Amino acid sequence: MSHNKLRKKLADAIRWHAKISRFDRTPTKAMNTMIAALFNILGCRPLSAFHVIDENYFINFNAPERKNEVKSISAMTTAYLELVKANEPFHDVLTDLASEFLGRDGKDMGQFFTPRDLALFVAQLAMDRLLPTMKAKVAAGDMVKVADPTGSGTGSLLLAQLHQLREQAPELLPSVGVYAMDIDVDMARATAVQIIWNCLIHQVEVAHVTVWHANAITEYQAKVPMVVFSPMFMHTKKEYSNAA
Repeated sequence: MSHNKLRKKLADAIRWHAKISRFDRTPTKAMNTMIAALFNILGCRPLSAFHVIDENYFINFNAPERKNEVKSISAMTTAYLELVKANEPFHDVLTDLASEFLGRDGKDMGQFFTPRDLALFVAQLAMDRLLPTMKAKVAAGDMVKVADPTGSGTGSLLLAQLHQLREQAPELLPSVGVYAMDIDVDMARATAVQIIWNCLIHQVEVAHVTVWHANAITEYQAKVPMVVFSPMFMHTKKEYSNAA
């Protein structure tokens, strides 16, 4: 199935859930529920073997009032994962939907969802300047950072940087630490979901992904991260077997 058809399938699943849900009566709320469900799944075994997740950020989808929504929530999460799988690694599949469904609701927080083309252009300019330094650090045995600490949103700028690294210097990725922060809990979840599911589905190893739900001005690295993803040997069958 083509990207456009899978994208439409996801958008339709979000709209359908908003139509039938008792709680998520707008596409905005439906999309946030999908993101939360994808975040919850990361806390399940064997995936949880690679994560330290603050359980306060999970949502109880087993509650009786959610019982009739299991199918529509599952349809959203499945459609998202299919879309990620159908695209190349670190292709941002969520930002345009976020702009469509969440854009107006984000004005109070000053949210702006960077379009993928613009994010890739900015990342390419940055990589042209930073890549020699990054290669030198990794050659010396150091880890390098890819960061968006001032409001990561859906992770568009981080995904673009990781995409450019994979295109230009994929050998650096296992030495890359990814850092993100957002004051909006749904966007912090979205960043974690976008980057981590890309790593898992496409079997791309990075050093770690650390995401905070915090105020970048007053709480930067002062709070415990909401999630730390460390995919050491995540692609080996032995590791998955031991985690079961």
